[in-house]
Amino acid sequence: PTMDPTAAPTESAAAIPDKSLAAGRVFTGTLATSAGDLGVELDGNVAPQAVAVFTSLAESGFFDGKTCHRLTTAETMGVLQCGSKNGDGAGDPAYQWGPVENTPADGVYPAGSIAVARAATTDSNGTQFFIVYKDSTLTQETGGYTIMGKVTSGLDVLEAIASSGTASGETDGFPKDPVTINSFTLN
Repeated sequence: PTMDPTAAPTESAAAIPDKSLAAGRVFTGTLATSAGDLGVELDGNVAPQAVAVFTSLAESGFFDGKTCHRLTTAETMGVLQCGSKNGDGAGDPAYQWGPVENTPADGVYPAGSIAVARAATTDSNGTQFFIVYKDSTLTQETGGYTIMGKVTSGLDVLEAIASSGTASGETDGFPKDPVTINSFTLN
């Protein structure tokens, strides 16, 4: 996604949580959406920086009310992407961090993977994440995407969202049936 340089920053780069907050810890919880609930697990053993960021954002209520703005239903890739500050896919240029962690060398992201979305570089992670609802292969040419966790229950919720397709009928776009995050809780 392209970054909107006029977006008002929600936090400064200094506010990026330190990876020590999640290192060696596994967090479990619920991503409650308007389409149904997903049980989730974020693993700080494999992606401590990403998990520190996303547990901090979840704890602060950042995701509450956010729209999942992108559904991809291509043959080789099936993901639902959420976490855009304004629900339109734009990132927050004042909240970027990196590098990527725990990227699969073969580019295979198994169904249920929860990964960090980013812009062009491996230091352009932000507040967006995507959930893989079917085994997907993503190019690793530009560094890949951090897998920070997995869905432990509710994969059928994602499959139902995907079965409705996108609003445009294309293989990549806003979900036809809008999806909003009600809450994201982790323990």
